Amino acid sequence: MYVPAFTYAGKRMSADFPDTKSLSRKNAELRVKFDELAAQWMRETRFMSSTTEIIAHPAYHEIIQMGMSALPWIIQALRERKGHWYWVIQDITGENPVPVGEVGNHESMTRHWLAWWDARHSYKA
Repeated sequence: MYVPAFTYAGKRMSADFPDTKSLSRKNAELRVKFDELAAQWMRETRFMSSTTEIIAHPAYHEIIQMGMSALPWIIQALRERKGHWYWVIQDITGENPVPVGEVGNHESMTRHWLAWWDARHSYKA
C-alpha cells in the first residue's frame, strides 16, 4: 500500500491518515456525549446563581476533558442558547478575550468570545 510522505521541519513524515469512516463515527459519538453532558450541566445548574458552583459541576469538567474537539459545539451552544460557556472555552484554550472591566456582563462576554472564535475561523477566499 502506498502511503504519501512529506517533509515538515526537516523531518520526513508519513501521511498515513486514519480511515474517514472511523473518524466520522468517533466524531458522532463525541457529539452525542457533548450533547448529553451539556444538557445535564444546563439542567442541573440552571437555578444556581454562584458561578463557582456552576463551574464545579462534574459535567462541566467532563466537557473540558473533551478538549478542542468540543469547541465548535460549545461555540454553537453559546450562539444559540447563551449560558456560562466562557469559562469552559477559557479552560480548554487558555485564552480570554474579555476585557477585565467586562467580566460579569454576559452579553459582552458572549460578544467577545464569539468575535474571538470568528476571527480564528473565518476563511477568506
